[in-house]
Amino acid sequence: MKPLTERQAEAALNHDQSLCVVAGAGTGKTHLLVQKYLDLLESRGVAVGEILALTFTEKAAAEMKGRIREAVIAKEELSEIHDDLNFAQISTFHSFCAQVLREFSIEAGINPGFTVLDDLTLKTIREDAIRELLYTEAGEEENTSLISVLRLITPGELRSHLETLDEEREFAEEFFRLLEKDEDQVLAAWQASVTAYRRQTIREYTGSRVFQAHLRTLADLARRYPGTHDPAMQYLREIESCIPDITTAPDPEISEAVFPGLIRIHQQFRAGFGQKKNWEAEDLVLVRETFRRLKTMLLEHADLLTISCLPDDPFTQATVAFQKDLGRVFQLYTGSLDAAKKRMNGLDFTDLIRYTNRLFNENDLLVEKHFRQRFRYILVDEYQDTDPIQSSIIQRIIGDTTVQSDRLFIVGDPKQSIYLFRRADVTQFADTRTLIKANLLGSEVALDRNFRSTPEVMGFVNYLFSNLMQESEKPWEFPYQLLETERREETGSITLLLADSGEDALETTRNEAELVAQKILSLVSSEAMPIYWSMDGTKLASTRPAGYGDIAILIERRTKLPIFEWALRKHGIPLTIHAGTGFYQQQEVLDVFSILSFLLNEADDLALFGALRSPFIGLSDADIFSIRELGSRYQSLFASCAAYARAYPESGCADAHRLLSQWKAAAGRLEPVDLLSLITRESGIHAVYAGIPGGEKAVANIEKILQKARGSRSNLSEFVRMINLAISGESDEAGAQIDLCSQNAVLIMTVHASKGLEFPVVVVPELNQTISYTGKSLMIADPLHLGVTLPDTGDQFRRKKTPVLTMLQDIHRRKEAAERRRLLYVATTRAKDHLILSGVVPDEPAVDLSACRSRMDWIACSLDLGEESIRKRCCMITPPGSSRQLPVALCREPGPLPSHSTITEPVPIDISSIPARILAGTPEPEAGAVIEVEQEKPRYAASRITSDAPGPRLRADPSWINARARSKGLGAAERGTILHEVFEGKTAENVLKRHGISDSAYAAELESAYAAFCRSAIIAGCREEHCEVPFSTIAYGVHFTGTIDRLVKQHDTTWVLIDYKTGGCTDKAIDSYQVQMAVYRHAAEAIIGEPVTPYLYFADSNRWILITIDEDEVERRIRRHLEREELSGKRPHLI
Repeated sequence: MKPLTERQAEAALNHDQSLCVVAGAGTGKTHLLVQKYLDLLESRGVAVGEILALTFTEKAAAEMKGRIREAVIAKEELSEIHDDLNFAQISTFHSFCAQVLREFSIEAGINPGFTVLDDLTLKTIREDAIRELLYTEAGEEENTSLISVLRLITPGELRSHLETLDEEREFAEEFFRLLEKDEDQVLAAWQASVTAYRRQTIREYTGSRVFQAHLRTLADLARRYPGTHDPAMQYLREIESCIPDITTAPDPEISEAVFPGLIRIHQQFRAGFGQKKNWEAEDLVLVRETFRRLKTMLLEHADLLTISCLPDDPFTQATVAFQKDLGRVFQLYTGSLDAAKKRMNGLDFTDLIRYTNRLFNENDLLVEKHFRQRFRYILVDEYQDTDPIQSSIIQRIIGDTTVQSDRLFIVGDPKQSIYLFRRADVTQFADTRTLIKANLLGSEVALDRNFRSTPEVMGFVNYLFSNLMQESEKPWEFPYQLLETERREETGSITLLLADSGEDALETTRNEAELVAQKILSLVSSEAMPIYWSMDGTKLASTRPAGYGDIAILIERRTKLPIFEWALRKHGIPLTIHAGTGFYQQQEVLDVFSILSFLLNEADDLALFGALRSPFIGLSDADIFSIRELGSRYQSLFASCAAYARAYPESGCADAHRLLSQWKAAAGRLEPVDLLSLITRESGIHAVYAGIPGGEKAVANIEKILQKARGSRSNLSEFVRMINLAISGESDEAGAQIDLCSQNAVLIMTVHASKGLEFPVVVVPELNQTISYTGKSLMIADPLHLGVTLPDTGDQFRRKKTPVLTMLQDIHRRKEAAERRRLLYVATTRAKDHLILSGVVPDEPAVDLSACRSRMDWIACSLDLGEESIRKRCCMITPPGSSRQLPVALCREPGPLPSHSTITEPVPIDISSIPARILAGTPEPEAGAVIEVEQEKPRYAASRITSDAPGPRLRADPSWINARARSKGLGAAERGTILHEVFEGKTAENVLKRHGISDSAYAAELESAYAAFCRSAIIAGCREEHCEVPFSTIAYGVHFTGTIDRLVKQHDTTWVLIDYKTGGCTDKAIDSYQVQMAVYRHAAEAIIGEPVTPYLYFADSNRWILITIDEDEVERRIRRHLEREELSGKRPHLI
């Protein structure tokens, strides 16, 4: 085991006092915790059962247990405690609380055999509670309260409010109790808090150097221009009366009186005032610019600068009345929730914490006997992720927190607190640190050695965050502490990619995604980035070049994920998308839902249509159309399927009907988990996905659905309803996990998901994304402060925030602002060897961090990024505490790209859809047979050989599809690719997302074009069809390869080949496709063994063109093309 550093030893070997350890990124906190645990066993003789170790993830708990076990086994003197480790209290908070509640279930008032409800079940329970609340008769008082609430907010808002209150139930129940018992106490708390917050905001403004500088500028201008004949001078006259009070008066009441007038003045005047003739030099520009900046500052927080809460105000009284009614409704809602959970004998994860906290608060003797005396030491990992209730549980176990104690040992990094949306509150770390130092008489130890990153990465992190994390005034702010790297002899790199701005945000993101993809392709192909460690953490004997599997792209949100996925696929870069939100929107999950919905209701034609098209069944759209055409228009689709199966017993439809009938019979007697097992087994879905790129992820998601069914005690109807709720509610549940280390592919994941991980090369894109903040229309901070948005009956029912909500939202915004900096810190510190950042240079670089609106603003401001640095393609920085300058490479181009790179996204071919006779003639070799492979001859793409006759360039077609595509900046090749994918039967919206486009109108147009294609006589009446059929054939003495868009067997058994086109349908265009269609016909006839008629289909105009082949002309064009290439020395276009 690695030796301890001086700081680590100070923390791990000191057991005489409580300790708060600040463990920055990569400082070895897990190693520290393990050593602390082992030293307690060895030097203090503490028993395993006397140590309580808590963390926040099962993975962390398992890793800690595993390391301790390995260390104990290696120490012969500890052999007698081997078996004790099986009962070691090393677990997550939730696991510990579940154990407590099972052990003391009678005292907690619950059944010891409870189950922990998953999110899907909890969502169903909440939905049922809302329905019961809205549609079930209650008592007269409760009904009156519900009606009063719904007069002011919508049912959707009520649902959101109740769920928010339930998440903060401890605070909410106490608040409503106090409001009913002592309304004056609550109002007094509101008034005091709001007044204090207003004064605090005013002090921040009057103490701001930037604000004061603007006022001094205006004061100087007012002194020099005393007149009123110019609008800008009138502005100076208005404002000069306020300036002395703000700049000189220490009395906050004077400043408070001035700010409303100051805001009114800046609302009254408009930009661009004043006439140049009345001003000297640039003074008019100066007064306009100062006005603009000051107006922005004042109006941004005008509500906070003038906020007040008067108990007798009508809006305040209306707020109290509403909240009292809401409290009664909330009591009904929670009663319904608790009753449903009791019927199911289940608790959710929040209940585990809440019930344990209540048990500990109400039974101190129980805590003393069974926990304080049992656990001599308490070790808590990742303490920055605790919430107030979890902190309360820890303090109850400690006991008296006003006297000295050596029992508490917490480890965390407040700079890595990024789960505010999950109620994790970094202020708990600050409060507990104060508790340890002031009350328990303990100490703080800050680890200062980083074992993860190269000097370049660590130097950049130290430089950037020493600028970004300077403040420590608020309890959620922590000053940055420098880290020194232990990897002094190894060299890394920092690169800042600067993409070109587009005409809109979408084009800009596409430009950036392309630049990132090209950079990855360049660095992997050039083998320029050295890697020092394997993915499992083993030091390599010698460096190796970076591969795709070493690279992770860390995104803040998944909204732009399709664009980056599109760019990587376009350049042939393998990728894996880490499990994230959207599990219930994955196609394989929707397919399972379609099948189960049909089995529940055979008249559900939409569900059956989805099931038939899914890989579980695998029928084409043409097959389904034929089924529907054969049946009666009054029949269900399943009845039509049965009729078709009887008419064509050897068809794929007959196989589908047999499978569905078997599953339907089983659905009436099997539990959902057994039914799903039967479906996956009989459909052979695992084998289907095994041959599809990315199929392992789909299989993992199907297995996750099976797990959910296994853990559910619902029948089929209830299970289908739960999935439907999750789909319609856009659940944010993560997809199934797969083994990432075994794949040589670029990994894309969110920054939140990357916490605790590390990668040789990290890419952090989208730095230009504007930082936005969330804020609910109902917030509660403690048992005295609940804020809400309500219609103001005294102001024409305009929706208005209560003063308390205005205050709480601003506090939340400030916490989020600090967290966004921490989120960037977490992203950059995942890099072991190399860090790549990407964005667009801001048009107007921020001169001050307070004016920054994006992460790129932060970086540009900290690096003092200017035109000169960009021109030199390098920026030099000197990290604090170091005399060595570090280069930050600035790249507007990716570097050399490999000449053989593929820049078209491969389209997977469904070979199973091609009849056996088409694939016949290529017997598999016998085992052990020697296969002779001839030297490869040049292969040509038939589509590259067009008419050699000179002529005018074809004009772009004015159709609505192409017009929409061109408005998105799409080239002809990409428009064609999109059309081909839609005509394969893929959903247009999903296809566009994969290409980085979100446009419902464009998707609707593509769907309309496909519908028109399917209604045509050739397709509607076909008996058999095959999409995207690959071929390799010798025609006209030349080796051609390609893919036929569609082969169709018509009702009269003749064959047709179809090639889709997106350009204009002109004689010149049609003639240019002679060679291509001749070769395609030749290949199709060789595959099928029957004559084939070639057609062009121009999708934009919905026109079918029968192609007549002139064999002599085709051969002449091919020969002429080959001669030209030979004369020019060009290589043939190889496929």
